[in-house]
Amino acid sequence: MAGTHFVVSRANWRAANETRVRLGGETRVAAFDTFDEAERDRASREAAARAHVNPFRCGTLWADRSHMPESVFCDFLEDVDIVLPLFDPVGDTDSLGQPLNRYTRAMMEAKPLPEGVYRSWAHWWDKCRGSLAPNQVARVWEAMDRLRFYSVSERPKRAVAYLVLEIQWNYNDEWFYPPAEGGAPHTAYRTRARAEEECARLNAQAREQWRTQLNLPEAGAPVPVGFGAHNLFPFDMQERRFADEEPFGPHREPPKRAIPGEDDPEDYEGGCFGVDEVPFYEVREIELPEGS
Repeated sequence: MAGTHFVVSRANWRAANETRVRLGGETRVAAFDTFDEAERDRASREAAARAHVNPFRCGTLWADRSHMPESVFCDFLEDVDIVLPLFDPVGDTDSLGQPLNRYTRAMMEAKPLPEGVYRSWAHWWDKCRGSLAPNQVARVWEAMDRLRFYSVSERPKRAVAYLVLEIQWNYNDEWFYPPAEGGAPHTAYRTRARAEEECARLNAQAREQWRTQLNLPEAGAPVPVGFGAHNLFPFDMQERRFADEEPFGPHREPPKRAIPGEDDPEDYEGGCFGVDEVPFYEVREIELPEGS
């Protein structure tokens, strides 16, 4: 397949507690014949990501986010009339000099602060992002010039295939959880329609197999009293996104449920979704090696 085209790719950002870290690799999300088309798509996706992401929770060091020293960054913000915050950070150790555990830190960070005082830049963004003018928000992201979620690259045109991936659910003795992305290749097709058709068939088959394996009621059948939320909803999507979710947006929450025999079905740890709500197979578009 002769010629080149312009590929939009998503950077491999992964959640790590309350922060995001960038790992190696990227995921192809679209391709266009011209740079301008690709750039418009990239800019749209980048804007959607920035609408959800706290830039100060990306990376582990200040230098991961910006080429500016923090003092220069502050001057940069004042140029658009952003009132600089005062900080009262929580330390790394307790009164006895012992490292803070995550629960103690969370309790300390939750203590009220005077108006205009924040624990960190990330805390300031959480509290003040909504009150900033559009040009002020843009100014912050302009300074965060080392944070990018999508990119455009010119590559040789290659044939593509649509790969049906099997999601490998794991068990931790309490609930099932999937990998953040990807899965085991099952079959590949030349058209998305055929791949989606096979994916739907495999998902339906897998759901019946899981229903039998977990001794769940048949689809649409009444739930026996006392069956238990843990049994009905044993799948936790954790860091994995549903296929139709914004990659950098909030996670989909499970719906409210009415479970016979349980006064508060939401008050349990473990899985959140049922067998009919999670994917067991997904479709991924891939480039084929040259000459395929």
